[in-house]
Amino acid sequence: MPNKPEKIVILGGGVSGVTAAFELTSEKNWQDKYDITLYQLGWRNGGKGASGRNRAEENRIEEHGIHVWFGFYKESFKAMSACYKELNRPANSPVSTIDEAFFAHNSTAMAQKWHNGLKEDWIIWPFGSKSTETSKPVVAHPEPIVEGILHIMDSMINHFEHFITLNPDESKHETMIEKIEELVEGAALHTALPLLKKIRKDISLVDVVTYLLKHRETLAEITSYLAKIRSFLKLATKYSSKTNLGVNRFWQVMDLGLTTCIGLLTSIDNTMSKNPLGMLSFLKTLNETDFREWLDLYGASKSSLNGALLDSLYSGFFAFKDGDLNQPNVETGTFLMACLYAVKNIAPIPDSDLGTNGLYRMSAGMGDIVFAPYYEVLKSRGVKFKFFHEVTEIKADKKSGLLAGSTISQIILNEQVPLKNPSEEYNPLFDVKGLPCWPSTPLYDQIRDDVAELLIKNDIDLESSWSNWPTLYDQPKVELNVNDDFDRVILNISVAGLAKICPSLLKLSAKFKGMTENISTVATQAVQTWGTQTIREMGCTLFEDIDEAPECLGYTTQANDSWADVSYLVNRETWPEATAPKDISYFCGVFSPELAPTKPDPNYPKSQKAMVKDQMMTMFTDRIGLFWPKAQPEKGIFIWDMLHAPQGTQGKERADYQYYRANIDPSERYVQSTKGTSKHRLKTDNSGFDNLYLTGDWIQNGFNMGCVESATISGLKTAKAIQKASKP
Repeated sequence: MPNKPEKIVILGGGVSGVTAAFELTSEKNWQDKYDITLYQLGWRNGGKGASGRNRAEENRIEEHGIHVWFGFYKESFKAMSACYKELNRPANSPVSTIDEAFFAHNSTAMAQKWHNGLKEDWIIWPFGSKSTETSKPVVAHPEPIVEGILHIMDSMINHFEHFITLNPDESKHETMIEKIEELVEGAALHTALPLLKKIRKDISLVDVVTYLLKHRETLAEITSYLAKIRSFLKLATKYSSKTNLGVNRFWQVMDLGLTTCIGLLTSIDNTMSKNPLGMLSFLKTLNETDFREWLDLYGASKSSLNGALLDSLYSGFFAFKDGDLNQPNVETGTFLMACLYAVKNIAPIPDSDLGTNGLYRMSAGMGDIVFAPYYEVLKSRGVKFKFFHEVTEIKADKKSGLLAGSTISQIILNEQVPLKNPSEEYNPLFDVKGLPCWPSTPLYDQIRDDVAELLIKNDIDLESSWSNWPTLYDQPKVELNVNDDFDRVILNISVAGLAKICPSLLKLSAKFKGMTENISTVATQAVQTWGTQTIREMGCTLFEDIDEAPECLGYTTQANDSWADVSYLVNRETWPEATAPKDISYFCGVFSPELAPTKPDPNYPKSQKAMVKDQMMTMFTDRIGLFWPKAQPEKGIFIWDMLHAPQGTQGKERADYQYYRANIDPSERYVQSTKGTSKHRLKTDNSGFDNLYLTGDWIQNGFNMGCVESATISGLKTAKAIQKASKP
């Protein structure tokens, strides 16, 4: 008699959960091995990446924040490409291929504070990320840290060569480097470049682990030369970096690049000569120090430490403890490990003609582009979906006898709503211009009429931890028991929400308890605006030579410090042609919420959303001029007619028709990598419970930073661990 398929329960439909399901069901004859059911709070999959269409507002896209896909998202693009290939939408349908789902985006930017000789102000520092035809990495080396250093060196050399040819004054035909050399006696700045190239060549020949034990003096000499180049450049640019913008930016790039190389080589020498380690293990030894602190330790200048480059890096990773911009915090080893992964894995998208690029944007909402296709494919494969199921407790027991250990014994859920037809699954998608999309509220016509009416009347948010829905509707309890209802559990609920629902796990496993107590998370905020003028008509000059405005990071005058123009999404929404917006802009950043109540209180999330709006109102009147100069001609004045709103809406009331979001629920909080925390992350199959598999960007997956790629890697590791454990 054949073995019955293992019953696998997935709790949560974020990136990791759906990736694990996709990988498991990609096995040949998977249904002979597994019976998979995914339980989801509320009406949509996606976790922090969920988006919805507001059916009351022309099906506008509403996101959790700004989402871009980087060119190094190797595993994410591989899975997405396979998903679209299997989805096989008709060629004439919207977003039928991976090439229609994503498109290359050729620039990004940073906000930089700069004194122009008259006053200090904010300006934009653009960076390119143009496509290349090659699929091969620029640098290859068997040692990942050496490869990373070589990439940094190449970047500095390219930047140096560009800087040498930069012409500061067309009338004098004088290059930037000549101008600096005139100002600094004895500064033969151009001589540093050949030395930099020689050092780069020397480093490329190093096999670090064995080399250190035999030729430490050579490594020390290389490090010494890098330090001398930095000292020389610092002296040569000491005065001009304060008055010349090009020199200032050149110095920041060179200073931070050289310091990173110096710090890595010195740390390797100090650590591995005493206790030889693998490269990744070595990087973990740096995790008790914040990256900025580490750069300071190895001699980076104060101007670079407080400059736009570092500010933007921290901004991009929401790396501010407790949402406080005065507490930048990201552990050094994890950050450098992520950088090594990035430089090693940037590659063309599989089965795509998009080439190799640093950045990609999605052609619709993340729910439309990522989670709807995953849902459709998984559903067609035979995965069962149980929407409107809130996990209230996961119970664990200690086993006795020869199989001593701990196991998940029961899962208790609330069935949030009854469906009109209980024999059928909830169908979560609806059509917008031919594209299957998730709505921003449930599809009430599939919910029993009296309950749907109650939800609408009381404005119930079934995704909120502070909803008073349990006081209005007696939710049936669902009990899942080990052996009867599940054999293995994939836990894709984010780490911030685990302590509340896993009390018995905390008692039985010290490491599980340590994980929930020590991994830091942060609330975030998002604002979306629809404009009556194009970005150019509002005075934006950030993209004179390109088709689209770059994302901008690090505008740290407020917590909402990142901006992206996504006006191409207007055509994905259903605005009447005569009154359609001409611009869509997204803003996001960290958020420091007020103390949360311990009991249901639907007013709490509303009050936090109001805080986000209040902060944005100040940004409109005082700071938006960096991006929209004509909308904010002077401090304290904003041209409210620039915001799209129903006809007849006047003044500040037009701001009421934009979108504001406070991501305060445990499942929405961004998982950080603050110093000293990654050691508390657990591997997917090291939860302390033999049938429990952890998954999410919060587990120990080798990347350990919050992003789509990290979550995808976790999902793949979870699937592989189950496949291994399920082998006879």
